[in-house]
Amino acid sequence: GVLLWAPLQTANFWFVPVGLQPLAVNIVNVFWKGFLSLLNHRRDYGGDSAKAAPAEHAVRQREAQQRLQVEELELELASQRKVILRLTHELELCESQSSFQGRQPPRIRAAGAAPAPPPELAASGEGADEYQHEKPPPAPPPPPPPLACASSGAS
Repeated sequence: GVLLWAPLQTANFWFVPVGLQPLAVNIVNVFWKGFLSLLNHRRDYGGDSAKAAPAEHAVRQREAQQRLQVEELELELASQRKVILRLTHELELCESQSSFQGRQPPRIRAAGAAPAPPPELAASGEGADEYQHEKPPPAPPPPPPPLACASSGAS
């Protein structure tokens, strides 16, 4: 700035009439601001289009990778929602069976038959394979034998 404004102001005071000095400074100032703006633009965004092309390509490549990641996450989310629906349905079944307390719960399925899919999945037809190929739960283990209590009088 000093290399421009010092000689300009010197010439301005010597050769330009006093009434036109502000006009002369303003005209040079417009060009000076444009020049500084151009320098800042080149610094921030690159000066040549040849230099800008690899940067744009890198940005597009990053965007494509991010889109793929979003698609993968959406698929995982859909899968997790199906699991949540299935587990919610199984929990509801367990809660309904445990609410009979002492009474025999109604038979939900024949022994060895696969459980029915939740209504949300049954209507859409999705996830039905998981229920068709599911094996019946194993029989619960027998209760442990009663503990043999040592007689209190034996010593």
